[in-house]
Amino acid sequence: MMLRSVFTVLVMFAAIAAYPQDKSTRFDKALFYKAMEKGTLEDIENQLELTQKSGLTDKSAFEGGLLMKKAGKVSKPGEKLRLFKSGRNKLEPLIKKFPENVEYRFIRLMIQENAPDILGYNKDFKTDKEVIKKFFNTLSPVVKEAVENYSRISKILTPADL
Repeated sequence: MMLRSVFTVLVMFAAIAAYPQDKSTRFDKALFYKAMEKGTLEDIENQLELTQKSGLTDKSAFEGGLLMKKAGKVSKPGEKLRLFKSGRNKLEPLIKKFPENVEYRFIRLMIQENAPDILGYNKDFKTDKEVIKKFFNTLSPVVKEAVENYSRISKILTPADL
């Protein structure tokens, strides 16, 4: 009986230690989208670190978006371009592989709307907008909320589109 109690306590401690208790140590889509919408460089770096450490199967899309967003926050032109290209190279292949993935399209739309024209990364926002409109109701509540919030400040995607 004593052995069973000790074993139970050890299992409980192991479970508590293995599972992060603080939300700030796990990838959270709501926090990801807040960082994408109006995060500071520090917010973006924190989300990037959490994304890279996560077990997400599609983390390249989230990393790509964050890297491109980070490019807009750093000051050195060479670093801006390197980060942007790196992010684009993570996100674009996933969109080609999964063209109806609304979340990937939404991440790209947010980046394209705010990317400088000189980068030439603004050719797909109309298509992305149409995919978002078509499949909006299939999104998880967290992503739906992020899209709705973004549509209030976007010049491309408006609340009426949803």
